[in-house]
Amino acid sequence: VQVPDVTVLITPSGSAVVGMSYTLTCTVSGADNLEATIAFTGLNTASGTGTSLQLPLDPLDLTDAGEYTCTATVSSDLLTNNIVRTDTEEVNIPIPSLSVDVQH
Repeated sequence: VQVPDVTVLITPSGSAVVGMSYTLTCTVSGADNLEATIAFTGLNTASGTGTSLQLPLDPLDLTDAGEYTCTATVSSDLLTNNIVRTDTEEVNIPIPSLSVDVQH
């Protein structure tokens, strides 16, 4: 049995601004007709099966900043070992700047 060339990619969408909608999507490709178990780990988590998984951070908060990892595990009775692939995305959220207007 030929081992499939499985890849995992995290793509962010939305605005990395506090209060806005922001989503990380993990896409698994190359698994051929095998099912993948997908899991997001980090400050927020999600898991599921299939070829993609979304982790919505809505509304985005400063506490959501940090590193998120997506791990895809492809298993089959035809494979000797499970195929495990990961991708990591750093969520950077700019701290809103405060302006002070001082009048004399």
